[in-house]
Amino acid sequence: MTIHFIHDDTYGNWVLGATHPTQGRRYLHAAALLQDIAPAAELDLKILPTREASRAELSLVHSQEYIDRVLVDFDGGAWDGGPNRELSRLASALFGGTMVAVEQVRVGALNVVHLPGAKHHAQANQSSGFCVFADFAAAATALVQEDGRKVAILDIDVHHGDGTENLTRENRSILTFSVHQTGIFPGTGWVREDDHEHQVFNRPLNAGDGDAELLEAVREFVVEAKAFGADVILIAGGADGHAEDSLARLNYSIYGFNRAVGLVREAFASTPVIFGGAGGYRPDDFTPMMWVSAICALGGVGPDGVEALDLEGRIGGIVASVSGSTLV
Repeated sequence: MTIHFIHDDTYGNWVLGATHPTQGRRYLHAAALLQDIAPAAELDLKILPTREASRAELSLVHSQEYIDRVLVDFDGGAWDGGPNRELSRLASALFGGTMVAVEQVRVGALNVVHLPGAKHHAQANQSSGFCVFADFAAAATALVQEDGRKVAILDIDVHHGDGTENLTRENRSILTFSVHQTGIFPGTGWVREDDHEHQVFNRPLNAGDGDAELLEAVREFVVEAKAFGADVILIAGGADGHAEDSLARLNYSIYGFNRAVGLVREAFASTPVIFGGAGGYRPDDFTPMMWVSAICALGGVGPDGVEALDLEGRIGGIVASVSGSTLV
């Protein structure tokens, strides 16, 4: 199965502070792990470069004042230490990578992965929750406005996808479905929501919930997305629901995460999927392993196949190798 994988080694420089939870090496580790397992998993990996976003693309969901604040004043509001030209440029490239994913869907790609994608907390006029530009909201908007597609967004990051939801709620051709832990940042999505008028769905889980609850929610997404008639699926595949992640208290495993994405791919076998990595705060082990397990699912590799790939056994060598890079 072909996986179109959008990546740039400069993603390793997406470091929002020396002790900040967001560390860009998670992208480098995941990319290296994916390349390592691709032959055994029978994944045809096509690596594509990112690009910076255009103002027109950013304007799909952001105000001109905010775009200027980030791109001209270099103040994204998400990183430590004040204005930063390099992080401003990288914020544009992270957004641009998801727009490259949209371009790949337009030319017939079935599985497109951009791990820095799905910045799901950013709002029209401000950054939020480590997210500067709302790339998934913009990608969905572009696919609707320019292509006449209907887009369903499944968000399985541990935090409620408030930015994506807010920026697309009034677009009846975009469905959002967020599965997240209740009672934590960003303080929204605390109750179950089934708003068929606006195609907004929320499935808050309780601390301690795990694979069974995730899979039940994803099955409900499949039902709603099929009734909606989705032409494209976007998955915000945050790895921070893993049992060992430090920012929340859900108990997903890499195998349950694989199965969740697999349910979507099986139900929409011929529908393009764009997978973005959203959050994940174990950059040297579970975050890259969770992401790679999800990518395997897009390629038809299930939990047994993932177990045979021995991601945990491989990741130590991957991290040691990547740590020699000047980008980390």
